Amino acid sequence: MPVYSPLLAELQNIPGVTVRLVEPSETSRPLAEEVIAEVDVLFCTCPPSNHKIMRQLKMIQISSAGYTQLIGQQ
Repeated sequence: MPVYSPLLAELQNIPGVTVRLVEPSETSRPLAEEVIAEVDVLFCTCPPSNHKIMRQLKMIQISSAGYTQLIGQQ
């Protein structure tokens, strides 16, 4: 998803909130464990293929109206 800079800056100014951006992809791919292991919320089109290492994940928000890209993810 394109980043809307003014809102990104607001999020980054909230105490205790860390925002990590990765290059977007239309397909699932593994992401570095040090980037995703401690993530609480994930906003994406396709979750990373190694999402099971996300020990603190509480919520995934997908950026599409459909969810067919989630079929088969476990």
